[in-house]
Amino acid sequence: MTGCTLIRSLFLFGLTLSIHCGCADAVQVEDNDEIPTTIGSVQDSTPAKTAAVSPIEPKGLESSQPAKQDLATLLRKENEEFEKQTIEIPKTWARMSKENHIWADKENKRVIVRGVICVQEGLLEMFACPRDTKEHEAVVSVHAEASEIHATLLALNINPGQPMIWREKYYPVNGPIMNIEVSWTDDNGKLIKRRAQDMIRNTDTGKAMACDFVFGGSSQSYDPYEKRNKYFADDGPMINVANQPDAMIDVSIKSSEAERGSLFEAFTENVPPVNTKVYIAISASDRKIDATEGKPTIEQLRKEDEIRRAAMKKRWDELDKAREAKAKKESQK
Repeated sequence: MTGCTLIRSLFLFGLTLSIHCGCADAVQVEDNDEIPTTIGSVQDSTPAKTAAVSPIEPKGLESSQPAKQDLATLLRKENEEFEKQTIEIPKTWARMSKENHIWADKENKRVIVRGVICVQEGLLEMFACPRDTKEHEAVVSVHAEASEIHATLLALNINPGQPMIWREKYYPVNGPIMNIEVSWTDDNGKLIKRRAQDMIRNTDTGKAMACDFVFGGSSQSYDPYEKRNKYFADDGPMINVANQPDAMIDVSIKSSEAERGSLFEAFTENVPPVNTKVYIAISASDRKIDATEGKPTIEQLRKEDEIRRAAMKKRWDELDKAREAKAKKESQK
């Protein structure tokens, strides 16, 4: 046997031995139940069937899905919560509205309304506003309309004066000076009473507001779209600290000037937390502020408004006719 033949024979013998060893290894793999027997060949693409696994339901835990409630039940619960009072309502108070929280105390000649604290700190335009109007710039959101308060004051024989006016110069509000007291119960159930002025801070002095509230009475106008008289204070200015001709109750001083900004802010230390239910009692004092000499009367203002509206309507009609004539001329080209 030559050297080459011997080497070739040894190579073939080694190759044969490797093949046999590989087969032995393959057999050992096949004996392993944790690994598929199809290693080294194309596996079946059909996934193996597994037994269905039932979800484990935690015991003693409520479902994360809220219980379904019909709309009537939700509304009833909301109304029950809304109707909960935090003070005892005296039998002598006559409720003046089915939907809103307003009472007439005939014995003490005052109107009481309920609301919630909506601002505890920040600059103010008003102390109180009707619900869903100007809550971002008022201390109290009241659950009643300003027009309801006005009507109830009239029923108690408390008559307004006239709102402030800007006509070349400033004419302050005139009318009876009003007492406004706020009451609520604290976390310990103690009844707290505070003047509205003590819940308002003068930004110049850092002290509580020192001026008076005056029942000017706002104003109203016929709304042709809603086909009814619209009382302007219902849109927000119920009890103002910034002068406004639409305010039902305004402050007795000049408090609104564009160059200086707001004069008043919430007196945080004297205001209960936001969402606290409060009751505002409004009554007339034995003092009043007379109209400034030269201040236009309501009748004069109405005549001026009528003349101004007539002039504006005439101008609009002229513009409409001019546009129609222009459109007609262009269409004929």
